[in-house]
Amino acid sequence: MRKIFSSVTIFDWHDVNQGALSINKKLLEDGYIPTHIVGIGRGGSILSALISGNLLKDKHIPFSAFDRKYSKDETGMRKAELLHGIDLGHCDLTRVLLVAGDVVTGITAQRFKELLISKGVKEIRFAVLAKCPTPAMEPDYFYKEFLSEKGLHFPWMICSNYTRYSTDRGEQVKN
Repeated sequence: MRKIFSSVTIFDWHDVNQGALSINKKLLEDGYIPTHIVGIGRGGSILSALISGNLLKDKHIPFSAFDRKYSKDETGMRKAELLHGIDLGHCDLTRVLLVAGDVVTGITAQRFKELLISKGVKEIRFAVLAKCPTPAMEPDYFYKEFLSEKGLHFPWMICSNYTRYSTDRGEQVKN
């Protein structure tokens, strides 16, 4: 169960599973069956695997995962560098589902969308577990909406070593 403790919202694995099933149901209702799924970062990798493996009974939908690297410039502004090491040349890019664990500003997701379109994606939709209000790129599919990204905790954040950059606003993204 998702637990809320004084402004901290904790997703457990059951919530993640329910979120993936909810997104899959919406995809099927819309008739949008992706030919490839692309996960952004850790959360997107996990969620894209769950969506891919559980969407259709008799059809395998391949997925890939992209990551990004964040740094701060001399003014302290966060910058995201998209990592381009994944070759999508062998993938059917007719209908791609871009997936992230959450969307706060939406700027990184927008940059990944632009990158995928430049690689030949014909149609792209976006799905997340948790959505914060008014991101630059609104998800087509989401499980839950929150008023703030502060205090969101996912089950892959297993210890204090976990680094989460998506809570820094005002980012500049380069690629």
